[in-house]
Amino acid sequence: MSAKTWIKGEGGLYSKTPTRSPMAGKLVFFGRVWVRGEGKFRHFFLGTALKQAKRKLAAYYSDPEKAVAEREAAHAARRQERSAAYKVAQLFDAFTAGYRSRGRTGFHGTILDAARAFMGDRPASSVTRALLDAYVKERESVQRKDGGGRRVSDSTIRKELIGIGTAYKWGKAQGLVPVNPADAESMPRLKETFDPQAIRWLTDDELKGLRDVSAPWLRNAIGWATETGMDKGKVLRLRWSELDLDRADGRIGAGRFAMQRDKTGKPIRQELSDGAVEVLNRAAKVRHASGVVFLDADAQPIEEKVLDWALSCAYKAAGIAGCNCRTFRHTFATRALRRRIPREVVAKMMGHSTAFITDRYMHVADDQLKAAAKAMSGPERLGSDDQESADRDSIADDSGVGSVTVPPTVLPTASREAVVR
Repeated sequence: MSAKTWIKGEGGLYSKTPTRSPMAGKLVFFGRVWVRGEGKFRHFFLGTALKQAKRKLAAYYSDPEKAVAEREAAHAARRQERSAAYKVAQLFDAFTAGYRSRGRTGFHGTILDAARAFMGDRPASSVTRALLDAYVKERESVQRKDGGGRRVSDSTIRKELIGIGTAYKWGKAQGLVPVNPADAESMPRLKETFDPQAIRWLTDDELKGLRDVSAPWLRNAIGWATETGMDKGKVLRLRWSELDLDRADGRIGAGRFAMQRDKTGKPIRQELSDGAVEVLNRAAKVRHASGVVFLDADAQPIEEKVLDWALSCAYKAAGIAGCNCRTFRHTFATRALRRRIPREVVAKMMGHSTAFITDRYMHVADDQLKAAAKAMSGPERLGSDDQESADRDSIADDSGVGSVTVPPTVLPTASREAVVR
């Protein structure tokens, strides 16, 4: 579009020469009108004929509010006419071609396939809550070929509804559809049936396998979550300014943080482990203006849905089932148990109000149970607290895994004194 050329003696009348529209190369007239009710100028297309443009502008000057209302009504009618002829499949195709999500996961390219097959031939503007309910029921009824029950989980259906809602939100912004029938208010999401208390932890081998199949940006997020036990939301929003880091020769050598947990407001205090420090050194190679620590493949702050999708793909590639992002918090607590860190300390590190909450995150492995059974098969061992500690170390050594112990039933002396105080 060329620069404005004001028409002398005609007030707000000016011309331009478009370069990309269907009128490219033609002289087109516009008018600038002050709308008192809105407290701002509005610009109107007046056509290609100067006399016609003058007449229209005079009419708009006489009643600016009416001119704005007529234009908005005309735009709404054109959008309605356009959306009535637009099919769901066309909307999805335009969305996947024009929408760019961070992380390059291809989430929307595949999550809409089932919805496209179910309602692709329908007009996009005709999709309602009732149709989406029918879609959910149809997805719930799909059975496995081997007769092993439902093929599509509630979690998958929930992601599909989110994908549909995102496509319609984009289409509404582009003027392709008048409303979004799949937003969270119009179409409530299925509740997650995954029980947080039943989430298992990852062994060292499973954790290594998950990291091996993950992209570098995802590997950083996984490493930090398992080394600190930090909640997913806080991992995504963590900023460098929240960390107290010791640097030497351009590298982070040690660090710590003290903050409040978003979910409960309880304080969290930690000294960073070697693994956490190494994660920060990798993450520090690319910085973002916002100060966010963990970035995606495009060096942008990670979106939650991108993290969930990438993580589910990584779990699948690693052959690990029944896990999600919450698993890392369980893994952190269980690793602390296996390293004989007192649960009161773990509670402070995880932001729990009491150590009893921390117990839910600590899982006992089979090798620990075997070591306990071996100890129960032997003679009683009575003695001082130091002797009891030595006995527990002996049980750990007998299990064949040096860092594995049975959770102590008697608190160490220092811990008992702390409880009494």
